[in-house]
Amino acid sequence: MDAKQFEIQLTEAESQLDRLKSLYEQWFQGFERLEPTILRKNFDRHLDTMRRELPRNAGLRFRFQQIVQRYTTYIVYWRRVARQIEEGTYSRDVMRARQRQSQSNRSGIPPSAPSRPPPVDEAVPQSPPEGLSAQRMAALYEYYVAARAENNERIDNINIEKLSKSVEEMLPKLREKYGDRPIDFEVVVRNGRVGIKPVVR
Repeated sequence: MDAKQFEIQLTEAESQLDRLKSLYEQWFQGFERLEPTILRKNFDRHLDTMRRELPRNAGLRFRFQQIVQRYTTYIVYWRRVARQIEEGTYSRDVMRARQRQSQSNRSGIPPSAPSRPPPVDEAVPQSPPEGLSAQRMAALYEYYVAARAENNERIDNINIEKLSKSVEEMLPKLREKYGDRPIDFEVVVRNGRVGIKPVVR
């Protein structure tokens, strides 16, 4: 495989990794029923093939290592969330359990007890910031953690409550400026640091 062919394979690998990340996020949020294991195995084989064909070109080797580093970071994150889903402690499942508990309390039917309490740093806040649903806040938090991990920033000193507070502090000025227009937030990297910024629809 020459350098041009390897570059094409690199571009394809980057596209596949983006697709794989998107499918995992859809699975985490309940939009996909199954973990994308088949696509992941195909991506593993693709990386193995490229690893055997690494060219001498320093730029191409660097791009390949960046893909491998991103993938390794994602694997750690995916395994953690998959374990939380299996244990019933993932923020999405905790939120649904609380909704069922609330509905059961209103109907007078005792709710079933969860298998174990959720970790403090990953519990969905009881009152998410105005304009953001608890589900959206949980998803934003997961993206934020993944981005910080990928950017080699600390993740042990953040939790969903801190992120929720940051979002909540932004909302009054945004409401004053944009009124009732829908406001969302996205994870960005600025000056080498991961942060969040508002997106007005």
